Amino acid sequence: MYKKTVAIDLNAHIDSLEYRVINNGNAYYGELSFFNLSYGTIHAIKFHGEYFNSFGDILPITNTDLLLQDLNIPPCSYFKYSFSLPDFQIRNFKLSVISIIFENGIVEAVSPNPYSYDIDVLDENDPADNKLLVLFRKAFPYSICLPKTNEIGWICTCGRWNSKEQNTCSRCGSKFEEVGTTESIKGIVETKLSEQKQKKNKKRALFFSIVGVIILALVVGIYLGPYRYFKLGYSYSELQSGNLEAARKGFEELGNYKTSRQWLDIIDVVEDYQGTWYSDEEGSSLQVVIKGRTLYAIVAFFENDVSVYAFDIVGGDENSLQLIADTVPIDGDTLIWNGRRYHKVSESVKVPEGTEAPSIGMTKEEALASTWGAPESINTTETSGNVHEQWVYPNNRYLYFDNGVLTGIQE
Repeated sequence: MYKKTVAIDLNAHIDSLEYRVINNGNAYYGELSFFNLSYGTIHAIKFHGEYFNSFGDILPITNTDLLLQDLNIPPCSYFKYSFSLPDFQIRNFKLSVISIIFENGIVEAVSPNPYSYDIDVLDENDPADNKLLVLFRKAFPYSICLPKTNEIGWICTCGRWNSKEQNTCSRCGSKFEEVGTTESIKGIVETKLSEQKQKKNKKRALFFSIVGVIILALVVGIYLGPYRYFKLGYSYSELQSGNLEAARKGFEELGNYKTSRQWLDIIDVVEDYQGTWYSDEEGSSLQVVIKGRTLYAIVAFFENDVSVYAFDIVGGDENSLQLIADTVPIDGDTLIWNGRRYHKVSESVKVPEGTEAPSIGMTKEEALASTWGAPESINTTETSGNVHEQWVYPNNRYLYFDNGVLTGIQE
């Protein structure tokens, strides 16, 4: 067990804001990410930006504000966004929140209010500590520490400090009456564990001995684990980007935490598909790319007739994976698509020429020809001669156009 100091901004409505400049080979663009706390669904957010060149000089940008609109970021969720930069010389920038529009109105940003506190972290490599973590999280999936209360506030089991006026944790959404005291935790843990035990006497005795260990740990003030749910968000973002290897590594490090095992099971099934396949029968190639919740099959005949098919791998249908296996079966080293047999020639996930993922600066025609294809719907807004379009895709994905040019991507 080791001590960890946690530093937060008590006045913040988002957490873990990160940003950077990325070069995609053709141009520089910006990328930002953050964790939305539990105050509500974010529909728009405005940042103040400072922009720098390679020498660290501040660039004289006319409009330094970055405005993201038409969003739908639920509470307690991770958000990642790519956008075009206001000047081609920008190589670094800093962002700070000006204001946020939630589903119930506008929240103006206020001056930072830093606050620090200590928690004692359990060593997950220690068998006894890890056993406590596994058992405890059956009742509280976000738990990383024991709750604490004082005259000014309380610390939730997820590790977030909240003021005494807050009845709901700003990070994980847990209620104070559920996690605010050792006594309430004891009751919930006992209930959760007893539901999973059979009513045999021997197992009952084992159950109460385990609960006794947990209660003893609570009494002596042992705190739980590192901030693993942030790692879950980053692992999912790698999956969203099609980086199965990086996503697998992240989910494996999380063990049985929350939905990580579900995503590992999905990767086990779909990763055999990802790669380049070729059919000698008609000279066609098949590119299979997995990104996030979707498996894309890109079929190219002689590299001039490209069709894109999409399968939801974790949709509302609990048999989504079986549907893929039935529609696109793999027989040994052979994949069968529409009656044609393909053999894998590469593990590469490079999309065939003429078909690529959307990127900043694309025209609407180029975006339609990308792996995302046509949107489900388009929302259009005209202001002062400018046309702003939001293209809506399945699984909360959006493309944003200003006067016909792609300026934002939300995955």
